[in-house]
Amino acid sequence: MLPPSLTHGPLSSASLSQEGKPEPIFTFSFKVDVEGNMADYDVKADLIRNVTRADYDSVDELLRTGSIQLDRPFEAPRTPPARHVPVLETNDIENIHLIHNL
Repeated sequence: MLPPSLTHGPLSSASLSQEGKPEPIFTFSFKVDVEGNMADYDVKADLIRNVTRADYDSVDELLRTGSIQLDRPFEAPRTPPARHVPVLETNDIENIHLIHNL
């Protein structure tokens, strides 16, 4: 969704944790009713540590769903950008599969 200059640069959510420092974040949570309407929500400030970063293409590859190729008929063909391929722990992979199945 965002360009690599933001997602893998100093503004990314893994920049401080790689240095062993906690990172300030906002968490957003919500509850939905049986009809799918938002019934409640909460926004909190928090700190995170031990961030593992993965891009959408890497997760699609892990789930074997394939990347979505955007059709850009009026642009010259481009070389695909370099991707950050994460090294994920077994527990992380299992969690990604659980979230996907949900």
